[in-house]
Amino acid sequence: MFDQNMGYSDKLEVTISCDDCGVTEENSAKDYGGGYGGPAWEHLDSFSDFTVVATHDERRGPDIKSATCKKCCKPAKIQKKYSQ
Repeated sequence: MFDQNMGYSDKLEVTISCDDCGVTEENSAKDYGGGYGGPAWEHLDSFSDFTVVATHDERRGPDIKSATCKKCCKPAKIQKKYSQ
């Protein structure tokens, strides 16, 4: 739902974690688009504890393809949650 007061309409919350190291990092991106202009997703900020391969499509939003723990170099678990 779009907030007429320049609010965001959707939000992607991402949590990346490494079970081996116990490291967890959270990040988010918001969609500031509206009914007239369509979606306008932010980029996800960079991650400090993980090497992340991601794509960005302003209409569909960011998508994380893979994440690797910088400490142990093992694949990390990616959890995505969309909210308003």
